[in-house]
Amino acid sequence: MNSTLRDKAIQFALNNEWEEAVETNRKILKNNPTDRNAKLRLGKALIQLNSFEEAKKYLLEVLDDDPLNAIAKKNLKAIKEVSKAAA
Repeated sequence: MNSTLRDKAIQFALNNEWEEAVETNRKILKNNPTDRNAKLRLGKALIQLNSFEEAKKYLLEVLDDDPLNAIAKKNLKAIKEVSKAAA
């Protein structure tokens, strides 16, 4: 089941369907709260929806488990840049 949800989550992101991507990744995390890839996808989708604080939460969770995760670092940097530009 999780691979089907994962495939849907990826497809939603590829189609820029961010609300659906958020919902699907939340379902994955409900079943498997430690799924790092779902947290990364959820973080990215939340960034696209301008939910920066919530995105940051998931991305920081990824870095807690994997301090060198380049995707999480890149997305956190993007949040900082957007926040600076808005200030």
